[in-house]
Amino acid sequence: MPEPQLQYNIFGLGFNKHLSRETPLILGELGLASLMGSSFYESSPNIYEGTMNNMPTTSISGAFDSSGNVITELINEKLNTATKEILGDFTFGASVAIKMITDADNGLWISPTGILGKKTGATTFSITTSGDVYLKGELAAAFGTLGALTITSGGNIKLGQTAYNTGTGWWLGDDAGTPKFSIGNPTGNRLTWDGSALNIRGQLNADDITAGTLTGRDYRTTATAERGIKILTSQYEAGAPYGYIEFWTNVGDATFVYIDSNANFNIEGGHLIVQANIYTPTSGATLGTSTYKWYTIYRTNEVACALPTSNSAIDIFKKIKRPEIMGGDYGERHYFKVKDFPSEMKFENDKKELDIEFTRTLGVSVQAIRELIEKVEKLENKLK
Repeated sequence: MPEPQLQYNIFGLGFNKHLSRETPLILGELGLASLMGSSFYESSPNIYEGTMNNMPTTSISGAFDSSGNVITELINEKLNTATKEILGDFTFGASVAIKMITDADNGLWISPTGILGKKTGATTFSITTSGDVYLKGELAAAFGTLGALTITSGGNIKLGQTAYNTGTGWWLGDDAGTPKFSIGNPTGNRLTWDGSALNIRGQLNADDITAGTLTGRDYRTTATAERGIKILTSQYEAGAPYGYIEFWTNVGDATFVYIDSNANFNIEGGHLIVQANIYTPTSGATLGTSTYKWYTIYRTNEVACALPTSNSAIDIFKKIKRPEIMGGDYGERHYFKVKDFPSEMKFENDKKELDIEFTRTLGVSVQAIRELIEKVEKLENKLK
């Protein structure tokens, strides 16, 4: 008996194939068994090649279960084809992905391992199920919380500044392979890290600074120059190139302390008030010099060592020549010339020159007075 052949078209379902028991057509579920006869229905149905509304019948084979029943859950519970909505969960295999692409180099891929975006073959973003996120473009967010942030080579984060130490604001990042940081205004107050040195320029206001060594040009305890203390390591005024300290009162009066080019310690504009003892580091220290003399000294007591003298102080005084009228530190008047003083009253000054020495002169004077008293006593005894 020849194999039955079906050439029929009903409701847009057309078949034009030979049928056999090895390749049966499901007609019962399609409501065609009464038309075609039950001889074309089997317990293990397969849909045979044909067309339905000009579509291959094999393309709808997945809509039937192993018993030939339409899988209604797929349409009724998971998809709403009328409104194009997904109503439930779909489970995909490990190697399956949802693709929204124009070609293999452009589009969006969603798979069990994550989400991937491409443009012209290059990855533009990716999100993995382990939580890693990659973005090639710009990230904009109102706020966020990050655990650790690593800037890649050539990257940076900034606000205000457009590059390292460029513009007003701050910049942190990689500058030509060197990690750098800048904050502030390049032409004003600023702090920079250039990869090797931390630099602060401008005015620094701080309540407390603890440091090993401070190197700078200007230190102030107040914001204005005419209050508190100002320290300049390189003073612009002539005569004080090695350091300058200004002490300002709250009414604008100042005392200046500086070291000049000759390493001399200078105080100007105020008084040096000492409320403790002043000691010399050695017994040979000098107060003043033959050039820089103290103009006036006020004192209550002056202590000296044992007064040096000679056996006959009167004879020493006899060596002193008469004073001459000439100009000196006290104006034009009588002065004893240094060269006319005896050596017993002189010492060698800082210029290695002989000069009149006060303590020696006082010692010889006391001795001379003592000798004169002895002579007067002898005369008094003879007159008795």
